[in-house]
Amino acid sequence: MKKLFAIALAIVMTLSLASVASAFDWGSAPPKTDDQNFGYKVSVTKYARKTGAMGSSSAVEDPNANAVNGADVYFAIKVVINDPSNDSEKNAYLKVTADGIGLNALQGFNTNLPLTGLADGTYYFVPGAKYNNGDPVLSPFLATASQLGSISNTFFYNNSPVFALRCLDTESAKVTAKVVSESQLPPDSNVASVDISQGDYIIRVYSDTVEFYKNSTLIATFARNNDGKVTGVTNSSTAQDVMELYRWLGAGNVDTVYQLIKDGKFYMSNKNLRAAFGWSYESKASITWTANSNPVITGPSVTIPKTGENASVIGFAMIMAAVIAAAAAVRKARV
Repeated sequence: MKKLFAIALAIVMTLSLASVASAFDWGSAPPKTDDQNFGYKVSVTKYARKTGAMGSSSAVEDPNANAVNGADVYFAIKVVINDPSNDSEKNAYLKVTADGIGLNALQGFNTNLPLTGLADGTYYFVPGAKYNNGDPVLSPFLATASQLGSISNTFFYNNSPVFALRCLDTESAKVTAKVVSESQLPPDSNVASVDISQGDYIIRVYSDTVEFYKNSTLIATFARNNDGKVTGVTNSSTAQDVMELYRWLGAGNVDTVYQLIKDGKFYMSNKNLRAAFGWSYESKASITWTANSNPVITGPSVTIPKTGENASVIGFAMIMAAVIAAAAAVRKARV
């Protein structure tokens, strides 16, 4: 039987078959995906507190803002949605993580926030357990700029989408946000199996096996471990059908697939399956802060008056300085 299979392999390798898969390297990790046509773009922007007249203050964008332990840091998380595909929109979610800042009271962090059903536009991340028009919102959500005015959020600065949170460790202070959308595959998703239609084949993916069908006929079953490495192949059809499948998987090169399986270097991980037959998109952004020796957050908040500005204040200060100097001179004369 082994000799017959080897002969069939040699014959089929010389044949020219019409249907081949994309040129994908099953023996290596998949390339990073490009989010250019993803439809989602996330950004994390640093802000600083700017002091105005009469004790007023506002948050202004400042990429160079730094921090000190025990003082607030300021940032906003924005998601722009622009015509995502149906598959991307169905599976897209936002994940926000943070280190070194006071987030223990925020329920919205380290949680996957589904983005299903949102129209195109610009949105800002709002954590959970806050209030919107008096109604409790116990899970995180995205809000438009016009909706922010009706949201009461004690973690926001002056009813803006800018977070004001205490810095706990300037060495590790970091906020990361990413929007992810990828093919649903077990065990990453809560499904027992998923069928993928690709060319003449149906690929049925389980957590520990991947089956390939053609015309409703099972051709081969690939067993895989937790890392996705193929640990064995069970052939369920003719040698020619199996070799045709290998040629399709190897973009025309049967020997490459056969040798990778033989050497234990063939990986059908979910990442590889998505790269070959599905999709995996990600838009990611993060910010960090550097330590500042001053006891406050610096940035554009410090304003030095120029000559002619605040004349009444400067004049009063000059008069007071003259009075103090005169009093000191009189005291010295009496001694």
